[in-house]
Amino acid sequence: MAQAIPNRIGLGHPGTKGNHMNQNEFFEKFLILLPECQPEAAQIWCDFAIERIEQQQYVHFKAAESLEASIASWLEVIYEGLRQIKETFGQELAAKLGNLGLEHCCLYPGEMPMAAECLREGDGAREIMAKIESGEIDFVDLFSAVRPPNSPKKIYKKSKQPPNHKRQRNR
Repeated sequence: MAQAIPNRIGLGHPGTKGNHMNQNEFFEKFLILLPECQPEAAQIWCDFAIERIEQQQYVHFKAAESLEASIASWLEVIYEGLRQIKETFGQELAAKLGNLGLEHCCLYPGEMPMAAECLREGDGAREIMAKIESGEIDFVDLFSAVRPPNSPKKIYKKSKQPPNHKRQRNR
């Protein structure tokens, strides 16, 4: 779990440089967006964002000006990914996707659309993770859940995830 970063809850408080989403904002917005989700799921998604930074995995492969801003960038793209899933797939599937965190199945935003399709077909966290690890679930943009126009319903990738964004299963 993400314990190496001190003062996690205070990230992005007023007075920090820029207007970045902090964990408290993410938590509140997550529960407003997905009220059916368990509150614990929001914290797990926050932990996922922090773990990405601990593994030196940055949004758009570039560190922000500070640790707090780098974490905020992840929180912002995760929230936006969940919002896009709700818009595209509806409230029920978005809530199921949000609750995947409870099963240690947090996703990059680019994986979210295909994972939502898997949930619609009856798959669960274990099947989704297996499809990610096998390369069956792919993405066009790792950091966006928006599908490009005229994209196929299913995309099958030929290679693994980019090397510095390889998922590590520490749980």
